[in-house]
Amino acid sequence: MLESASIVLWALPYFGVLLGLELLADSRNGWRYYKSLRDTLSNLYIGIGEVLLSLVIKTAMIGVYDLVSRRFSLFSIPDNFWTAMVFFILFDFIYYWAHRLGHEVNFMWAGHVPHHSSEAFNLTVALRQPWFQVLTTWFLFIPLAILGFSTQMLIVVSALDILYQYWIHTSYIKKLPAWVEFIFNTPSHHRVHHGRQPKYLDKNHGGVLIIWDRLFGTFQAEEETPEYGITHPLRSWNPLYANIHHFGEILHFMTSENNWKSKIMTLWMSPAKFSDFSFKIREPSKISIKKDPTLNLTEKMFFFWQFGHFLGQALFLLAIASKTPVSFWSALLIFLLWHILSMGFWWDGKHQAYSSESIRLMCVTIFSIILLSHVWTLPPICYSFGYYLIFYSVLTFLIIHHKAILANEA
Repeated sequence: MLESASIVLWALPYFGVLLGLELLADSRNGWRYYKSLRDTLSNLYIGIGEVLLSLVIKTAMIGVYDLVSRRFSLFSIPDNFWTAMVFFILFDFIYYWAHRLGHEVNFMWAGHVPHHSSEAFNLTVALRQPWFQVLTTWFLFIPLAILGFSTQMLIVVSALDILYQYWIHTSYIKKLPAWVEFIFNTPSHHRVHHGRQPKYLDKNHGGVLIIWDRLFGTFQAEEETPEYGITHPLRSWNPLYANIHHFGEILHFMTSENNWKSKIMTLWMSPAKFSDFSFKIREPSKISIKKDPTLNLTEKMFFFWQFGHFLGQALFLLAIASKTPVSFWSALLIFLLWHILSMGFWWDGKHQAYSSESIRLMCVTIFSIILLSHVWTLPPICYSFGYYLIFYSVLTFLIIHHKAILANEA
């Protein structure tokens, strides 16, 4: 079975080249669309975190699809070009409804909202893929398995559908030829989707094709420049908080509500209605406006140092996961997710940042020593990776003692 992680690795040049071109263009325009380094890094960490978690979450959901396809399918549909075209149309149609319901049903919005919580619009926002969204939408695609479309086709077509949507998260492409704008989702259409003005809310849900929105009354053309983000801003750069905050608000409401009907309706009600109510009952300290303070050079270098190593370690994990024991790559996954949490504390100015990252680095060092004692039978490159982790952990631990990069409590 073709692994979704392999597709991500093959797509890296596509991501990197387009992002590099946009960054170059934006640097010449005074960083018009990349105003916050914290926001940009948060987007990248969320995207990489989603790919890492897909080793567990998405793999499990694909496993369910595979089980249904093999045991309960009505037909045996071969994999060829023409069936792939039919599958693509059906998949994109279901994607439209999954996306639309993600904006209209509260528990599904909880999974989707991380993608919209950035107040920027650039290619890194495309990578801001929600960690738990697949848990709220996977069942909508099961009819494709019942029809008899293979798991392999699901993996390839779903990956291509998502890869298509990467390039439409840019402000540098204005309008394309009229026939393209009529049929396909474009940057202009998707800027509307990310807008938070009333006329733009819950519009343009299509994946590759915009014709679904035209057919079902959710299309809106781009007119005035959109204001990006969610109606009640997140006020945090923490990737973990971005992915769980709406789930937390739903849980808080359900536990404080005595009426079972109200508890259930909380899951299915309109996110707009729920958020307006939830926003009113939050404590003032949780809704104070949080500015993006200027970073000094030392802080910027530290954040780039951490991200560079995080990216390298994540790519290594994706490359070796299928060739190593689950206990080994699971430990690496935990350390990488812990790193994301620590950096979120750092960007938000939380005092937990220093202690969280220091403890993590000590645990990584201990793990590396265990690795080098040959507890696991691994490819030779993994032992070299163990020496690298010790070097990285010790050096980073020394770096974070510098007072210029210590997080100041918010």
